[in-house]
Amino acid sequence: MKGFKKSIEFFQDEIYRALEYGTIYYVAGTTTGELNTYVKNYSKRINKFINTVEDLWFTCKIVYLETNNSIFPVNKDACIYSAILPTLNNDNPGYGFLVATLINCESYLIDDAFERYCKTLIRIFDEILDTGTYKARHIQIPEALQLHENLDCICFSIQGKPISGLSEEECKPKIKLSELSRLEITPKTYDILLPDYKLKLRFGAQIKALYVLFLLHPEGIRMKEIGDYKEEFKNLYFTFTNRSDIDRLRDSIEKLFDLWTPNALNVKKSQCHNELMRVIPDDNIRQYYEIEVKRGRPHKIRLNRKLVSIPESLLKQKSL
Repeated sequence: MKGFKKSIEFFQDEIYRALEYGTIYYVAGTTTGELNTYVKNYSKRINKFINTVEDLWFTCKIVYLETNNSIFPVNKDACIYSAILPTLNNDNPGYGFLVATLINCESYLIDDAFERYCKTLIRIFDEILDTGTYKARHIQIPEALQLHENLDCICFSIQGKPISGLSEEECKPKIKLSELSRLEITPKTYDILLPDYKLKLRFGAQIKALYVLFLLHPEGIRMKEIGDYKEEFKNLYFTFTNRSDIDRLRDSIEKLFDLWTPNALNVKKSQCHNELMRVIPDDNIRQYYEIEVKRGRPHKIRLNRKLVSIPESLLKQKSL
C-alpha cells in the first residue's frame, strides 16, 4: 500500500504546549531520502497548496524537520505531526498530536497525502470543538493513495468498510412550507427552533455561534471586517459549547480561533447552508434564513427580525 496510517500520540514536556495549532511538521524518515528532499525543496509550494484544501477554516503552515531534530521522534518512515485540541478524555495526560506515518509514499503522492491529512485534522478539530471528543474512525482507518487509471490525477481509497447512512433525499423533512416561520432561540439550551414548522436547526457550537452572530447583526457583516467580530464569535462559542472543562481549555481554543481567516467564514457558512437545506427544502423559503452572500456588500440573514426571538443573555453578547 502507498498511503499512511494515523494515530494520536501524547507528549508530556512543556515545549509541546507552545507548538501552534495549524502547524504541520514533516519529520524526515531515515529511509525516505528522496521524499525528504522533495518536501524540503518544495515545502513553500506544498504550504500554498494545502491552504486551498476544501473546508479548511484555519491557516496551515508546513515545517520541515530533519532526522536529527529535537522535537519529534524519528522513524524509518517519514511522519507528519500536528497538535490537536485537548479532549474531555483525561486518560492520556499531555499534549496530543495527530500523526500520519507515510508508507511507501513517493514524491508524486505527497501533495495529496498532506491534503488528506489536513481533512482529517479539520474533522477532529470540528468534533472536539462541538462535542469535546472525536470519532475513533478518523484514526482507525488507514488511507491508501493511488493513481487513477483513467484520469491524470490522484485519487484516494479508504481501507475498510464503507459507512452507511441515509440518502440525501431520505434526510429531507417531508413538509410543505407556504409561509415564513418564526425563529426562536430557547433561553437555557439555546436550541434554534422554527416553531411554525415544528423543526429544529441542528448546528454544532461553531456553526451556531456564526449563525447567531449574523442574527445579532441585521445590518450584515462585510468580509473585510470579519476580524472585528472575532471576539464576539468566541464569546458566543463559549456560551454554546457543552464542554464542562471550557475554562481549562479557553487558552487553547482561543489560540485556534486566532487562526481564523476570511475563508473560515466561507467554510462555516457552507456548513450552515447544508443544514438549512436539510431542514428547509423550499428554496424560496430557505433564502430568508440563509446567510446571504452578495459580492462587495455585507453578508446578512434576510429574515425580518420581528420573527426572531433571541434571549436577553445573547443580546448582551453583541456589546461585548
